[in-house]
Amino acid sequence: MNLSLRGPALVDDAVLPDVLVRVEGERIAAVTPIDSGSEPPGEARAAERVGGTMLPAYVDLHCHGGGGFAFTDLDDEAAASAARHHHEHGSTSLLASLVTMSPRDLERGVAILAELCEDGLVDGIHLEGPWLAEARCGAHDPTLLRDPTLVEVERLLALGRGHVRQVTLAPERDHGLDLVHWLTTAGVHAAIGHTTASFGQVEQAVAAGADLAT
Repeated sequence: MNLSLRGPALVDDAVLPDVLVRVEGERIAAVTPIDSGSEPPGEARAAERVGGTMLPAYVDLHCHGGGGFAFTDLDDEAAASAARHHHEHGSTSLLASLVTMSPRDLERGVAILAELCEDGLVDGIHLEGPWLAEARCGAHDPTLLRDPTLVEVERLLALGRGHVRQVTLAPERDHGLDLVHWLTTAGVHAAIGHTTASFGQVEQAVAAGADLAT
């Protein structure tokens, strides 16, 4: 489906009062400011006028819920409602984030979010924990933080069905660098966060494949 839309739009760092936006299929093909001092082209005159301000869609890589629902509620409908809330407010792409939980609850959360990915409601899963530093746990339950094991990692990735995209971790934990290797080998982004790692340990994690910071 092709669309021609006209109205105020955020272009670079400013809202321009009159802009023609041409959409071809799922792609924004052109963004053309209209000069108020000249006759607009025929396409602009025929374009559909919008009631609000057009702007690029939001891409959220760290989202724990929305609309009064959390992805950690471990409820299918609650998770779907949280995702829809973001769609209704301008986010077209988001990674649903889970926090540190018991192994059983984390497995349940990943399985629920994998279904949302299959349904197209979210674009991937972000595991923030449980492999974090106790001293930098923030809102995470420190009693549930733990060292990574290949068995748990493989189990979670299998339940995620290829949709686990990012994992936040503390590389200084026992087997922390192994975790970076396991994740990157599986095509998952390793993000450094909630960590007490030294500069040297961070360098080692980056060398092992970590490419994000939470």
